[in-house]
Amino acid sequence: MGEIFLKRNQEAQSSYELTISTINFYKKRFLRLLPASTFWITILLLSCIFFHDHEVFGTVRDVFWKWCMSIIPLRNFETVYSSNSLQWYWSLSTESQFYVFLPLAWFSVPRKFFWYFCFLLMCLFLFFDHTDWFRFPGLFVGLFSYKLLSNNGIKQAISENTKKINNKFSSIWVVAIFLIATAPLCAFHENYHKEYGNIPFIVGYISIYSVSFIMISLSALCIEFIYIPEKIKNFVFIYSEISYSLYLCHLVVFFIFRHIIKVYGLIFPEFVYITLCIFISFILSLFSYIFIERKFYQARDTIRTP
Repeated sequence: MGEIFLKRNQEAQSSYELTISTINFYKKRFLRLLPASTFWITILLLSCIFFHDHEVFGTVRDVFWKWCMSIIPLRNFETVYSSNSLQWYWSLSTESQFYVFLPLAWFSVPRKFFWYFCFLLMCLFLFFDHTDWFRFPGLFVGLFSYKLLSNNGIKQAISENTKKINNKFSSIWVVAIFLIATAPLCAFHENYHKEYGNIPFIVGYISIYSVSFIMISLSALCIEFIYIPEKIKNFVFIYSEISYSLYLCHLVVFFIFRHIIKVYGLIFPEFVYITLCIFISFILSLFSYIFIERKFYQARDTIRTP
């Protein structure tokens, strides 16, 4: 995306080359998003049809409607009007919509107003009534990070100041403290939503987005802000690669396992139930990654460590 919006790639200056680069980006991104998500939402639909357990899965009509909205994808809009325990696929629709909207805005809005337009949209979505299901601001943060870091002066200033900070304490603690500080704001939002509206949640969002910007900037500049011990490097690499499939399959596993417990009258402590589901989800996500994700896109082969 940066190549077409910022022309960062010196080898792709012509309109034709920029177009090809953009098409390749979209191809890679959607091949990462759609095949695996389609597979797991289909597994959920088939489970609903096969088990006929409306208490656990909901009605076939509702699940089929959610399946259609996931394929289009408009799941976040559907979730606003039909919120239930099957709503976790909304974020995939949000990301897909962002990637479709961005080039349309780029070619429709005058270039000198494009970045102001994007910033205005990000601010508006912070105050949107259904902020939960339209979290576009986080995607805009990534875009703005790329925009700022394309400026050599800003890049150099961040690098120099971050190195000074790292001499005193690790930047990872700064990130951790900021993230922990957002928890009370979110809890405050849950308890006092009627009195204060979305304001606490919005402040929490802004804090999280600020931390995200810091992490993206440091990563883009290859600054050693986090150390991955050698003993767990392989585990971190595997987990980071399968995390998308884990997100897709974990609730499907929880629902099917809950149905099995209900049908056979099994009694499990909550801790055992959750542990088993997480373990099974981890195994299935590994297979999903190997046999679905890797078939459609080339994953990275190494992980950057200080």
